[in-house]
Order: sequence, then C-alpha cells, then structure tokens
Amino acid sequence: MALLVLRVTVFLVMVVWTIDKFVEPQHASKIMEHFYFIKDASNSTISVIGIVLLFL
Repeated sequence: MALLVLRVTVFLVMVVWTIDKFVEPQHASKIMEHFYFIKDASNSTISVIGIVLLFL
C-alpha cells in the first residue's frame, strides 16, 4: 500500500510540474536558470520540454 501511495504522489508532482510549464513558462525559465544554469530559455523551448515530459 505504501508503494502505491508513493507512486501516486510522485505522479501528481510530475503532472503539476508539467502543467506549470504551460501555465507559467516564466517560472520554469527561472527554475532552469537557477538550478541548471540555462539562461534565456524561451517560452517555446519551455513548451517543448513540457510536451516531452508529458509523453514520458
């Protein structure tokens, strides 16, 4: 039962993270700049990453 709860919560976090890329791409751009040192990621780049994550 614990494994099921863990899998469901990880799924929910990943879905919210993916939706965030479509709803507020500027937020995702700031995260990429801070944690991954990728500066000036465009909104279209963030959307492509969101689409890829959605289908993984």
